[in-house]
Order: sequence, then structure tokens, then C-alpha cells
Amino acid sequence: SLVAQTSYYSPLAENPIDGNHLRPDYRLVNLRPEGFQPSVSDMAWYPGGKLLIAEWSKLGKKLIDNRHWNGTLYLVDGVKEAESPADVTYTVFADSLELPAGVEVLGDSVFVTAGYTFDRYIDKDGDGVSDDKYTYFDLDYPEHCRHEFMFGLVYKAPEFYITLSRCKPKGDPTFQLNKGRGAGMTINRWTGEQKVIAGGFRESWGMGEGPEGEIFNSDSQGNWVPSSKVVNYRPGRFYGYEAPNFTLTEDYGPAHADWTRVGAAVWMPHRYVSKSPGHPTYIEKGRFAGQMLIGDSGHGGIQRL
Repeated sequence: SLVAQTSYYSPLAENPIDGNHLRPDYRLVNLRPEGFQPSVSDMAWYPGGKLLIAEWSKLGKKLIDNRHWNGTLYLVDGVKEAESPADVTYTVFADSLELPAGVEVLGDSVFVTAGYTFDRYIDKDGDGVSDDKYTYFDLDYPEHCRHEFMFGLVYKAPEFYITLSRCKPKGDPTFQLNKGRGAGMTINRWTGEQKVIAGGFRESWGMGEGPEGEIFNSDSQGNWVPSSKVVNYRPGRFYGYEAPNFTLTEDYGPAHADWTRVGAAVWMPHRYVSKSPGHPTYIEKGRFAGQMLIGDSGHGGIQRL
């Protein structure tokens, strides 16, 4: 295992994005127009050079205890050439989403992991606003448990890869209300077929392709593990987190009893580097080619893996 690289200053003592600690390899440009403050959960390029931004929930509300439908998809124009916020405009592509966490753009289709559903949004008339929605599947649990979200998203034809976070009830943070949580899944783009291929995730928000096309997932620290981590997401692997009231076979079925238990590819020391890591992004050019950069929804800044 490796430990994420960080600077020698304490990120708790000062803002790492104040210009003094920005790497000289990169230039920082503010792209946010005045009044535009989305709580960003993922981004993807949209046809025409626009940036698609998924907003988890309006006003940055955490919304972990109940189901809510106030997420938004924005199309942001001008970002590739922008020198200031004045060069950037944005429009609403779709609204009333349930906590969108991952987006993938394929042609004219936008695929979204959101709450308990995996959905496809389409702009049929090309006006920059979605006018059709198709739900591939809905988990449709009879009762919601806090911290149950659908995370991801990576597409490796013909499959989408996602994860389902674990329940975290206030009274007993180890109890699991619904079966099959903490699972890694694939969904076939053309048939909608779903398969559980891995397990043992806690709150695996981030996902991205890394070296050699391998998929890497970030997973948040919690009651069972003291620090966040990034794992190499492969079929047939179990990543450690299981609820006391479910066995591995009860959660995922008898076919998964022989999954290989594995640890982390990268540990991210809690508070000093990370609190809730997001999507790892593979760097193909420059000094850090072959490595990954990762942001964090609780800690801020960007770390290098």
C-alpha cells in the first residue's frame, strides 16, 4: 500500500488553495460566475465543449437522513477558454434529481447515479435542456436508511460500474437496514442487466479509471476503518466492510462466499490528507503522468496519488 503525498505544512492550519501552495505546474482560474455556487458532486464533458456539472443538493445541504429531490444538472459554457468568471455562462440541463453523485456523458445521453435510481437523460431537440428521462432501475426499498446512496460512475463498454453505500442509522452505526448494500455493481447499457461483482464498501463516493484502464474507488473512513482509502475495484473482491446483522452470503448471495478479501491501494491519513475523498482523475501528460489527482468533499484541496 502507498500513502497519499501531501506537503509538509498542515492543511488544517491554512487554506491550501490560497495561491502560496499551488504547484507551479498548474494555473488556477476562477470559473464560477457570481451567484453560481453549486455543491458539485461530479463533472463530465458534454458535446460542444460544455462542462456538465452535477449538483448534489441546492445550498449544499447534506441531506442524509431522508430522500430528497433537489439535485440539478448544469451545462457550463466557456470554461475551456475562460480567463475569469465573466467568460462563463451556465444553464439548467435537468432538475429535481435525487442526490446525483456520478455522471457519464455518452453521445447525446447523460447517465446519472442518483439516490436509489440509475437514470438516463436525453436532450432530443438540442436546446440544452433534457426533455426525456429513462430509469434503468430503481432500488425501491420500502424504508430509507441514512447514508444510503448510489455512487460512481465509470463506463467500460458495454457496462456501467457503480457502488451502493452502506446504511448508517443514528442509533446503531453498524446496523444494516437493507440487504445488498456496500456492493459494487455493473449495469449493461443496452439490456439493463445488473450484476453484483464486488462488495465491502462503506461510502464509496469516488470512482475513476487509473493506470492500464483499471478502475479505482475512494472509500470514506468511519466506524470500521480509521482513514479513507482508494482501492483497485475488480470483480470477485471484498473490501472489508460488512454489517453485523448480515453475513457475506446473506448480503450478496451464496455465489459470492469465496470473494477475495483485499486491502487498500492507497491509504489517505484522516484529517491530514482527507476526510471524504471524491473521484480520482488519471493524469496522462506532464510531470505527474501515470498518477492520479483526487479532491475531497470534507477536507478541500487536491491531493496526488
